[in-house]
Amino acid sequence: MIVEFTLEDLSIKEDQHLKEELLQTEKMLQPGFHAVFFVIDPNRLEELEKKFQPIMEYFGDEASDYAFVIMTFTKNEDELQKKIPINSQAEQKVNKVTSIYRFCKDKELHIDNMASPKEKEESIKDMLLFIDSKNANKLSPHFSSRFKGEAEAVEKTKIAEAKKADNAAKFDKALKEARDAEAAKFAKKADAIKAEEAAKAAEAKKAAEAAIAEEAAKAAKAAEKVKAAEAARAAETEKAAKAFEAARAAEAARATEATRAATAAEAARATESARAAESAKAAAAAEAARAADAVRASEAIRAATAAEAARAAESARAAEYAKAAAAAESARAAEATRAVEAINAARDAETAKNAEAIRAVEAEAARALEAERATNAMQKLQEKEAAFEAYKKQKEESCKII
Repeated sequence: MIVEFTLEDLSIKEDQHLKEELLQTEKMLQPGFHAVFFVIDPNRLEELEKKFQPIMEYFGDEASDYAFVIMTFTKNEDELQKKIPINSQAEQKVNKVTSIYRFCKDKELHIDNMASPKEKEESIKDMLLFIDSKNANKLSPHFSSRFKGEAEAVEKTKIAEAKKADNAAKFDKALKEARDAEAAKFAKKADAIKAEEAAKAAEAKKAAEAAIAEEAAKAAKAAEKVKAAEAARAAETEKAAKAFEAARAAEAARATEATRAATAAEAARATESARAAESAKAAAAAEAARAADAVRASEAIRAATAAEAARAAESARAAEYAKAAAAAESARAAEATRAVEAINAARDAETAKNAEAIRAVEAEAARALEAERATNAMQKLQEKEAAFEAYKKQKEESCKII
C-alpha cells in the first residue's frame, strides 16, 4: 500500500491534524512502513525543508534507515547535475534540502516523469528492488513511529481495561446469579423446614388434644365412679340413719312400756300397802297379800327377764349396727383410697395442663370433704347411741331396784 501526502496537504494542515493522519496511516500499514519517500522536484526546491520538517519530526531519527529522496524529472545523478549546475545560486538551493538528505542518509533515487509509462514502470520496479535489498540487511524490514507504539499501548490498555471491566461485569453477574441461586435455595430450604415444623406442630397439637381428650374421658369416668360411690355412701348413710331412728323409736317404745309397768307396779304397791294397812289384823288377808306379793314378785322377775331379753336383742341389734358401721367405714376407707388415687391422677393430669381433670379432682376433694363430714355425723350418731345405751342402763338399774 502506498499513501501519498502532497505539498499542498502539508502546507494547509496543522501539525496536530497531520500527526493524527500519519498515525491513522500507520495503523493501516501493518505491521509498519517499509519506506518513507521524500519526492522532490528539482525545479521546486523553495521551502521544501520547512514543508517536510513535520514529517521528519513525526518519524524521528529512527526512520532514517527507511527514508529515501526521490528526484523527479531526472533519469540519474548526471542529469540532476545538469539541471542543478554547480554555482553559488545552485548551492543555495541544494542547501535548502540538505537536512532532508541528511535525514535520508543521502539515499537518493531518480525517476523521469517525462518517460513513457513502460519506462516509468521499470523505474518503479527497480526502486522497489533497491528498497527491498536495503531492507534485507536491516534487523527489521519495516518501521513504526513511537506515536504508533504509544497509541497501540493506549489501545491495548483500553482493550485490557475493557476486558477487565467485562470480566468484572461477568464476575459480578455470575456472583449475583450464584447469590440469587443460593438465596433461592436457602429460601426453598427455609420453606421446607417451616412446612416440616408446621406439620410437626400440627401433629403435636393433635396428639396433645387426643391426650387431653383421653385424660378428660378418664377423669369423667373417675368422676362418675366417685359420684356413684358417693350416692352409695349417701344411701348407706340414709339407711343407717333410718335403722338408728327405728331402733331409737323401738327403744322409746320399750322405755314407755317399762315406765307403764313401773307405774302399774307402784300403783300395785300402793294398793298393797293400803290393803296391808287395812288387813293388818287379818292373817289370812296378810297371807293372801303375801301370796299376791309373791305373784307380783314373780311377775316382776318375768318382766326383768323380758327386759334382759330385750337388752340382749338390743345388744344384738347394736352389734349388727356396729358391723354395718364397720363395713361402711371400710367402704369409706376404700373410697378415700380411690379418692387419693383420683387426686394423684388429677395431679398427673395437671402436669399435662388438663384443666377439666383438675376441676374433676377438685370436685372429688369436695366429695371427700363431704364424706369426712358424713363420718363426723356418724361419730355424733355413735355418741348419741352411747348416750342412749347409758340411758337404757340407767333404766335397767331402776327396774332392778323396783
